Amino acid sequence: MGTHLQLIKKLQPLLSADIVDLGMSAAERGDLETATYICDYLATRKRQKNLNSLTRQMKKIGYEPIPFLSDARRITETFQKTTKGTNNLYIILLNDEKEGFGLYVGQTSKAIKDRFAQHLTGNRKENYAARCHKQMLMLLPSLFSHLNPLSTIEAKAIEKSLIELFKSHGIRTKGA
Repeated sequence: MGTHLQLIKKLQPLLSADIVDLGMSAAERGDLETATYICDYLATRKRQKNLNSLTRQMKKIGYEPIPFLSDARRITETFQKTTKGTNNLYIILLNDEKEGFGLYVGQTSKAIKDRFAQHLTGNRKENYAARCHKQMLMLLPSLFSHLNPLSTIEAKAIEKSLIELFKSHGIRTKGA
């Protein structure tokens, strides 16, 4: 997905039925981030039947919109990096059968996709990521891409701040 604003601009001229089709296409690809933003956009239109249609179709294939994604995006947009460096901040969507959706916030000197692949293997027994790897669904680049790359010190500070802010807004959050 491009930026959230690019997606909204793309959706504005479209008919609601076409937007529903785009949302289902994203959901079928497993891109819950884009599908959720499309649901949020449909909620701003006058007729709720299209939003209801999309959420019903998503549910049929085992997905639902991420309830806190827009709030999390607003929180992360308040952060701007002030340094340059080789570290990257990343945020992963978690899903637990009992607790529902949540977020994992981390930082790394590796490429984000490589670090995410490591998380999915769950081979590091000493940290939370190793214990929750089965809950990790996908990266949420709309929440972190504007921050990268940055220094190690700033990455650690923002990681800690985001974890605290997400939790204070009622978002189940884990991290280092």
